[in-house]
Amino acid sequence: MSQDNNHQIRISIKDTGIGINQENLGKLFQSFSQADASINRLYGGTGLGLAICKNLVTLMGGNIWVESNGNIGGNSPPNWISLIDEEEDNQGSIFHFTFLTQEVLMCELACEISDNISSQKFNKKSSLKILVAEDYPPNQKVIQYLLESIGYTAEIVDNGLQVLERLKTQFYDVILMDMQMPKMDGITTTKIIRQSDKKQPYIIALTANVLEDDRTEYFEAGVNNYISKPISIEQLKKALEIRH
Repeated sequence: MSQDNNHQIRISIKDTGIGINQENLGKLFQSFSQADASINRLYGGTGLGLAICKNLVTLMGGNIWVESNGNIGGNSPPNWISLIDEEEDNQGSIFHFTFLTQEVLMCELACEISDNISSQKFNKKSSLKILVAEDYPPNQKVIQYLLESIGYTAEIVDNGLQVLERLKTQFYDVILMDMQMPKMDGITTTKIIRQSDKKQPYIIALTANVLEDDRTEYFEAGVNNYISKPISIEQLKKALEIRH
């Protein structure tokens, strides 16, 4: 449903379990309630999950409801037509939720990001030799774009093993090191680098884990600095300026 540039989005999630009886459907979105108390005994949990979901959906101007065994629980929209009636196999349950959002044109978003970065571009290219160790291709492109926008160039590898291979033949002033990579993670790679008697690079950890225990582990492994994900251009610029 849409009005002007406001849109109502509906998301439905279907499972293939045994379903939920009518008596328990009414309890699902209440705090500290679970349809089957054995779930709590076996797996833990407080029974708050769906109650929290209900509050979040309400804040976003939407509804949340469930269909199971021909019955409906929660807050379905007026004149709702059950999807279960359209299913050949109606075993299990279908959870639905809606929320309101505004339309954002892709060109507007791209222009806003481009203008913001362009205003911060350096005229002079840096001579720092940078290696980026990141296994996720979209992140590789974002990091490379951000670096180029503030005057740096970089080489990119997918994991710690490739980092060690590169260091056998060349030196890097800075390594932007993702902490969670396949084959060899950033912590293991950093420890191996620090055991070498070769000239040492400045290692900046890239991580979504920024709790105190995580930071302590990174610094104990030998990193010099860290940047939390999602990476901002200001974080990146500040971390690299320290290296100069």
